[in-house]
This record gives sequence, structure tokens and C-alpha cells, in this order.
Amino acid sequence: MARDRRVHRHRTQQRQERRDQPRDQARRPQRVRLPQRRQPAAADTLRHHPPSPPGRVLDLQIRQAGRRGLSDRFSGVPGDFFHEVPSADLYLLKTVLHDWDDERCTTILRNCRSAAREGGRALVVEMLVDREIGKPDFATIADVTMLCVTGGIERDLDEFDALFAATYWRRGRTYPVGGGYHAMELEAI
Repeated sequence: MARDRRVHRHRTQQRQERRDQPRDQARRPQRVRLPQRRQPAAADTLRHHPPSPPGRVLDLQIRQAGRRGLSDRFSGVPGDFFHEVPSADLYLLKTVLHDWDDERCTTILRNCRSAAREGGRALVVEMLVDREIGKPDFATIADVTMLCVTGGIERDLDEFDALFAATYWRRGRTYPVGGGYHAMELEAI
């Protein structure tokens, strides 16, 4: 047991040393997380699973990352994704697109695509509606809720593909990530 603690302490020390080493800012991959209407999960995720290198969170109102002890893991960037997003290698849009109609989703995705660096990628995490009639599906219930509450819509894979194609993204792998959500990996075309 003492050996396990020494190994854990050694690995923790190695990670800290890697974090403390200066890095070339121009060559570091940049990640941007676009906001969702509810942000508390972002801080918890970053607290337990720090990105390397640190990411950036785009939001209309930036709160102090330092107050939550997260300043080494992400920085806040004030902005509105309907106007422009910062340049990055990877964009994470988790439960963002379902809040908006097709026109606004197109604007968000187009802004990400135009700001994406060469070889840019995006990860979209959303529920996928199953259009099979008579098959009970939580995403279908959420679709009605989104329409009533935000004017948004839950979409099926074909509807997402149409949005992606119209904004010059190509969908690669799609896989479940739990809780009825699916991750869709996109690459810029």
C-alpha cells in the first residue's frame, strides 16, 4: 500500500512538472467550448478532467475561473457565437444546437467553420430523435419541450447531416455517450 502511494505521488509530481513547463502558445492546439443555456456542469467536468492544453469557454458573461480554482484549466472568452467565435482546432458544442431553430444553428456552425484552423474539428453532443412511429423515445418528448420552451428542436441524424453539409462540416463517427445523448465527430471540409 505504501508503494502504491509512492507511485501515485510520483505520477502526480510528473504531471505537475509537465504542466509547469513553458509551452509554445502558437503551436498549442486550441479548444473552444461553446456555451449552453446551463453551465454548471462545465466547471465540474473541468475540475475533475482537466484538458491539456487548457481550453477556452466562450460565453456572453464570463465568470472568474480563479474563484472556482479552474484558471489553470480554462480561460473565459467573452463573446456571442451568433457573431463570431475564436479560432481553434476543436469546438465542443454540448447541448447547444437543440436550443435553436435551423437558421440559428446554421449561423453557429458556420461561424465555427469559418474560425476553425486548418484541419479543424468539432464535437457535437445532442440527443438523436428516432423517427420510427410507435417507438417510445425520450428525445421525442424532449423535442416537444424544446419547441415550447426555447423554440429549439431535437433532430434526427438526417436533419443534423443537412445542417452540417450546409455549413461545410462532414460528420464522421457517431456514438452514444450516455443519458440518451450521442457524440457526433465533425471535420471541416
